[in-house]
Amino acid sequence: MTVPLLLGPAIGGVASDRARLWLRASRPSTWKARVSEVAGRAVWESEPVRTQEEAGHLVLFSVLGLRPERAYRYSVVFVDATGQEVEVARGGFRTAPRLTERRDFTFCMLGTLLPQAHHAADMLHRVREQARKEDAAFFLTPGPLLAADAVPDNGLERPPVTLEEYHRLYQAAWSQPSWGLALQEHPIFPMWGHREVDWGWAWADVDRTQARLPFWLRWWRRWQGFPPASREVSRQRVVAALQAYWQHLGVLTADPPAPPEGADVHRPLILPADRGHLGYAFAYGAAAFLVLDLHTHRIRSGLVRRLLHPEQWRVLEGWLATARDAYPLTFVVTSAAVFSRGPGDYWGRFPDALRRLLHMVAARGLRNLIFLSHGLEWGRVVEAQVQVDGHTARLWEIGVGGVCPGRWPRVAWRPVGRAVSPLLQGHRVLASVSGPQFACLRVSWQPAPRVSWTFFGLQGQPLAEGSLNLENVYDRIALVGTG
Repeated sequence: MTVPLLLGPAIGGVASDRARLWLRASRPSTWKARVSEVAGRAVWESEPVRTQEEAGHLVLFSVLGLRPERAYRYSVVFVDATGQEVEVARGGFRTAPRLTERRDFTFCMLGTLLPQAHHAADMLHRVREQARKEDAAFFLTPGPLLAADAVPDNGLERPPVTLEEYHRLYQAAWSQPSWGLALQEHPIFPMWGHREVDWGWAWADVDRTQARLPFWLRWWRRWQGFPPASREVSRQRVVAALQAYWQHLGVLTADPPAPPEGADVHRPLILPADRGHLGYAFAYGAAAFLVLDLHTHRIRSGLVRRLLHPEQWRVLEGWLATARDAYPLTFVVTSAAVFSRGPGDYWGRFPDALRRLLHMVAARGLRNLIFLSHGLEWGRVVEAQVQVDGHTARLWEIGVGGVCPGRWPRVAWRPVGRAVSPLLQGHRVLASVSGPQFACLRVSWQPAPRVSWTFFGLQGQPLAEGSLNLENVYDRIALVGTG
């Protein structure tokens, strides 16, 4: 019997009482899943699920009714035409603490992965081993996990254009055994970035009917002899990239509050009047996370520059108000660097958006807010002071470089300086590391919130480490648990 398992399984969307299981099949087929506590008590079994070609033959199981802070095992079962069941794969995960409970935890932050790079296998092995060693609660990818533009390290001979080619981009990543095993053992919270479509692309009009690549990239690809389709970004190409991302990683996230049209059937679309986006929020105990989508509505054309849709700004403002009163530690996850600038993706390319972001955060009086980013190829830890209406807010940014950085000359991707904004009154770089890397962040709560961080390199060696000693804000927030 040939089992049509193409990719997976993988675990995501883990909360205190739920989780999601994902896989992709190679043809129409039927699947089931079972979940039990490590102690052995079976707690959940799915109904048979039939794959749909229109959704890329993905299977998504929503597991409900779990208990907080419990270790679970799951198995994925293929059901053949005669009803015979064959167990295909197993994995495990641990549910999150209840909301606002102070429990120490660790998570791993990953940048861009080039699956065919010469050191990809070694790096992914190090990532998996370190995550297991530290008992990481989850993986977080603040920016593009895969780079469609990185030829030939993307596993293709040219940048992908069609949905089938974008699917192959993700299949190349799962061809690395350590990556597939890591996602069977640890949940992932992803966000797409510009490189999952193509380097530096953005919409050219408000209705999102046309998109563009930077002039220098179009010129370079023409000189290299790439076909015309890979030198342009049509609306159909963006939709193909969006659907491939959603069918492989996006479905594993916490539910976006306003997803694009078609996401409910795993075929998200780009429609002119649709305000939908892929941003979402989740919490792990007493730490709140907001993951921003900086690409679905990004416009860069002449004097018109927009990074977020007005609806996204409203979501951000409402989340900041809620998080300030309920959580002693908050993370804003962004695919662009906030306090640094240089070749790559950073907020300073949109000065009005950067100013609005900093003003919104500082005016809300949030303390213990940390940006998690990926926009540049260097890993950086920055402490900044932002002044609004005579009040100074202290903020931090932890940015991770690529698990497998691209083949750019060092001078081309080295950050060139600090962000420029009239609200930015202080800027101190606490760490800066280059080369293949990933980061592990450890959150502890006693006697006050504390975040320690370590960047790891190609051989698993620490490249830089330190900690952020944050303010004790427990007196103004009602919390349960003592960690």
